[in-house]
Amino acid sequence: MDPAERHNLYRTAFLAAIPRLLSGLDRDPFSSTYGCFDREYWAWATKDFFNVDLQRAIYPLTLLYLRPFAGNVWHGQPRIKDWILAAGDFWRRTQHKNGSHDHHYPNEFSFVGVAFPLYEIAEAYRLLLAADELDDEEQTQWLSAMRQGAEFLCRVDELHGFISNHRIGAACALVSMHQITGEDRYRRRAEELMAGVLAKASKNEGWPWEYGGADPGYQTLATYYLANYLRLTGGDEALNSLAAASVDFLQYFIHPDGSIGGEYGSRNCPLYFPSGLELLAKDLPEAEAIAAHGTQSIATSNTPGLADADIRNFVPLFSSYAQAMMVTAEGGNARPAALPLSREFERYWPDAGLYVRSDKHFYTVVGCSKGGVIKVFDKAASQLIAAHAGYMARSRRGAYLSTQFHVKNQVHGLDDCAGREVSPLPERQLRINQPVFAVVHDRTASPGRMLLFRLFTLTVGRNLWLANWIKRNIITALFIHRRSSARLRLARTITFSGQGPSIEDRLEGAELQGLVSLRAGDIFTTIYMASAKYYRHQEAIEDGLSKENLADLPRRDGAVVLGYALDDGRLVRVNPE
Repeated sequence: MDPAERHNLYRTAFLAAIPRLLSGLDRDPFSSTYGCFDREYWAWATKDFFNVDLQRAIYPLTLLYLRPFAGNVWHGQPRIKDWILAAGDFWRRTQHKNGSHDHHYPNEFSFVGVAFPLYEIAEAYRLLLAADELDDEEQTQWLSAMRQGAEFLCRVDELHGFISNHRIGAACALVSMHQITGEDRYRRRAEELMAGVLAKASKNEGWPWEYGGADPGYQTLATYYLANYLRLTGGDEALNSLAAASVDFLQYFIHPDGSIGGEYGSRNCPLYFPSGLELLAKDLPEAEAIAAHGTQSIATSNTPGLADADIRNFVPLFSSYAQAMMVTAEGGNARPAALPLSREFERYWPDAGLYVRSDKHFYTVVGCSKGGVIKVFDKAASQLIAAHAGYMARSRRGAYLSTQFHVKNQVHGLDDCAGREVSPLPERQLRINQPVFAVVHDRTASPGRMLLFRLFTLTVGRNLWLANWIKRNIITALFIHRRSSARLRLARTITFSGQGPSIEDRLEGAELQGLVSLRAGDIFTTIYMASAKYYRHQEAIEDGLSKENLADLPRRDGAVVLGYALDDGRLVRVNPE
């Protein structure tokens, strides 16, 4: 798609989603929650707190009010302005004394719950101010609350995990506040956060750190904030280089069907946030190529869009679509580069633990750091035809076990294509040595757990230090990073030839004798990550993997040996040689 076609797609999707956005807003001026965007809180009353992140919808609503464009019947409507002001006022009134807000639970004092809404509310404030739409009292009230949020970001750090998109979003908020207020400490804190992102990013491969690894889906969100940070500041050599390196990395994980990421990423995220790439497409041919191909997948539902996301990701996606709509209206993009999927090559990224092979017929991605997750796309048909995301086993003690966890596994056979494209393609055999099965822990809330957690948040959890300690050592450590290893190992060998990839798996260990069931799966995830598991059309394709209980198979030297190969465009189980 060229920029004009993309503009029409974003505009159509944006306008179609306006009723959904406004239905989420409490528009009743007599309500105590007038201006709240969290319908579960104000309408259903199923929650005892509201999710502040949804208030960032103030920004796209402001664009709707201020910008005339085809189909925008809401432009200049006084009631839309009333709702914008009400949303800003609700955000201000619900701010904690320390300048923070709650995101996931009461008294969370969330770093990202300040960062993301503050950036987009500050941008909305600037737009309204430039259009002379705020009186003196409204300016004073908004600015006071925004300052409190900026001061919180200057005092507090996010300690439960290093999440690049959160930090870059906070830097955007602080830079915007620096430009509004002239306060130099906001700029210095923003530069400090960006220096941390640069220091943590992969030096050789260009991807920003997301919970310990590379995640192409979440990287498009990080790109949204990085591109906006560059827009606000002009950037410097290091940040511009990071943006170029990040786009260079991302282009390899735009699949032939236009989808991105998923089970091979560190966070399993399949979402595509377009506006950062649209901003960078002005100067980077690779960004223009990704934007053109990725937007096509929105039209075909091969990537989750506004209609597919729940409210927590609908609102951030909506903001990204809104900005993408505005950016593409300007035109003037770089001439697109050819995406990697158009040529034949192979390449391995050892830091990320990712391998891509593109031959005449297939585009294959292997998550070596995720136990050998593999996705095979038919290039001519532009669709996923085969996937193997690992195994799910159940032991006699009732535990569920899987290899699909993010671990730095030993990988052999890829040294000559590490960090560079290799072509012409040789026949290739890569071996991922002994990823250990780990327990897949239950991550749903029970009444007892919720009661104990609420008692904590409403009492001693009000202490900011203790609240952060719990988030780091209990919530993140147990739900995301906990690895309880089992005495069961997998050795995966993937062989590439002219017929496509084939797999041989060897499972062994003391736990093998006590398995009740063992199943292979094409698309599934094991960790707590709410931004995973959004529907993509590729999931509806029959996987071809055996539904039989693989634990009943005969052993070879005490191990279960399983083979898979492509047959008529599907990955099916075969007898290993």
